[in-house]
Parts: sequence; C-alpha cells; structure tokens
Amino acid sequence: RPHAPGQWEILTGHVDQGETFEEALKREVKEEVDLDVGTGEPFNTFHFFSDHDKVEHQGVSFVCHYKGGEVHLDKTEQIDFKWATPEEAMKLITDKSILASVEKIQKHLK
Repeated sequence: RPHAPGQWEILTGHVDQGETFEEALKREVKEEVDLDVGTGEPFNTFHFFSDHDKVEHQGVSFVCHYKGGEVHLDKTEQIDFKWATPEEAMKLITDKSILASVEKIQKHLK
C-alpha cells in the first residue's frame, strides 16, 4: 500500500453513509480481521492530511471488547498481526498519530 508500507499500525477504516462510528468500527474489524467486537467509549480524536492521496482525515479511537471469532486477515489490508500491550506497541509503531492514540489508551487503562 502507498501509505506506510511495511509498518505496524492499528486497525482503521471509514464510516459509510448512514453508519454510526460504532457500526463502522464493528464492520471494519469484521472485514479486516474477522473478529466480533463490542464498542466502549471513545478515548481519542485525531486529524491528519494524507500526502499519498491528498485527503484530509478525521478519526475517533474507541475502547473495544472482544466478543468472538479468530483472526483471519484480509490480505489486501494486512500481511501480519500481533497482539500487543500498549507498552509493546510503543516499541513497534513509528507513526506519530498512532503513537498518540496508544499513549492515550495507556493512560485510560491505568
């Protein structure tokens, strides 16, 4: 992919017309990794401009709760996955906006 090839990231997605953030989150997680999740409260909002597609993005990060399923990757979206604590994720991720979300969830969980 043109954006951050080969780098670790967290699941992301978009909201379809008529969807709530929570509905989009559940759909995207199901599509990308085949897991069923419940949504908790949002803990971060973010904004960035993507150089590769010249698009402005706004997002909301949510606490999620595992409900069921086993990870099956959509190979058009990911090449690998790893369960990581926030501390482990801070060592893997290089994207500053993702790191900001990881830092906020780390504080939220304490």
